Amino acid sequence: MRNKKNILIVDDSKVEQKLLKTFLEKEGFNVFSASTVSEGLYMLGNNDIGMVFVDFYLAGINTGKALVDKLKKYKVDVHIYAISSSEESSRELLEAGCDDIIPKDPKKIKEFLNENFKSLIHNKGSDT
Repeated sequence: MRNKKNILIVDDSKVEQKLLKTFLEKEGFNVFSASTVSEGLYMLGNNDIGMVFVDFYLAGINTGKALVDKLKKYKVDVHIYAISSSEESSRELLEAGCDDIIPKDPKKIKEFLNENFKSLIHNKGSDT
């Protein structure tokens, strides 16, 4: 199993990336960022990433769904979470194979992490 303390954020908004990265790093996670599907796949191939937070609306022809489809097709052992402010796009990402939906709101992300990964928060020695 990959290191769940390492999170990849795939979002074409640099502002959203920075907000999420700052918040997650304060919670004890190692954060990698990508703006496109290609960058995200590169980061996954070159780092021990255990969780991916992917936005549905990415610039260019590939959407967050394209990334999820590729990860599922190649059976990449990683948890995938949709970060979205749109219920419709979140539903589409869930149908594509995301593990869950996280609203694009730092408070909601913190609640999600506390509920689902409490043992990882601020526990720098754990990698499961």
